[in-house]
Amino acid sequence: MKPRKTPERKAVEFLDSMQLGAEPADWAPMTRYASVWDALKDTPQEAAKMRLRSETMLLVRTAVQGWEMTQRAAAAKLGVTQPRLNELLTGKLSRFSLDALVGLASAAGIELDITRRMTGKTSSKPRRPARASAAHEPMHA
Repeated sequence: MKPRKTPERKAVEFLDSMQLGAEPADWAPMTRYASVWDALKDTPQEAAKMRLRSETMLLVRTAVQGWEMTQRAAAAKLGVTQPRLNELLTGKLSRFSLDALVGLASAAGIELDITRRMTGKTSSKPRRPARASAAHEPMHA
C-alpha cells in the first residue's frame, strides 16, 4: 500500500513542479508606464485627463487641509456642500469632472497653469491651416 501524501508534501511537490524563478516562454515582457493612469486607461487621452484630475484633486485637498477649519466651513468657502467636500477629501475621483476640480481649485485660491510639451507621439509634420468654408465666410452686401 502506497503511503498517503500529507498536504505539506503536496505543496512542496507543487512548488517544485512550478520551477520558481524560471519565466515561461508565454509570459509577456514587463511594460513600464509613466503613471498608473497610463496602465489603467485605454488611450493616452483618457490617461492624461485622469492625471490632470488626480493632480488637481490632490492640490485642492492639500489646500483645504491646510486651512485647519471644519469641513462645513471649508465647504462654504469653496461654495459646495459638506458632503461634496467630503467626497473630495476622501479621494472619490470618479465623482469629479476636470471642470469641477478646476473650479474648486480656483475657489481655493490655487492658480493652475497648463504646460505644453511634445511627447513624440504625434506627427512631426506641420499642419496646414484649415480653409474657411463658404458657410463661415463673412457675407458682403
